[in-house]
This record gives sequence, C-alpha cells and structure tokens, in this order.
Amino acid sequence: MPRGRGGGIVALVGPDPKNNAAVALLWALIAAAIVLFIFFAAFGGFDPAEAKTTSVVVAVLALLWLAHAWKRLLSTENTSPRSDRERRGY
Repeated sequence: MPRGRGGGIVALVGPDPKNNAAVALLWALIAAAIVLFIFFAAFGGFDPAEAKTTSVVVAVLALLWLAHAWKRLLSTENTSPRSDRERRGY
C-alpha cells in the first residue's frame, strides 16, 4: 500500500469525479440490463424458466441495484438544503 508523508497508508480510492462518473455509469448499465431482461421476458423473447442462469444473474443484479438505490435515497451526501437551492436561483 502506498504511504503518505506522515507514514500513514494512503487510500487509493477517493472522491475522484472520474471515479464517481464511472460508478454512476455502471449502475445505469445494470439498470438498463434489468429493464431489457424484463422487456424481452414480458414480450416472449425468451422463457426465464429456461434461461435459469441468466434469470439468477439478473435477479442478483436487481437486488444489488435496489440496495444501491435505497442506500442513495437514505444518504444525506450530495444533497443541497432547500435554502441553498433558492439562494442559488434553482
């Protein structure tokens, strides 16, 4: 692990805007995959019972996405108080 000036361990993952964009893109792609799976299953593109592995993978991804969305909903990070929005003209 890399060490900082004080000898402490430096975190490799931090509040990097590029990292945040990549993570947001990953969650968006997961959500898109879930929606496409539901769309094709609903319109008879395939039978989810026959594609068991894919169905399990999509179910796990859906649970992960729901947990992420719930955590983000309850998180107070990156939120702006209403007074700040009004002061800035939003």
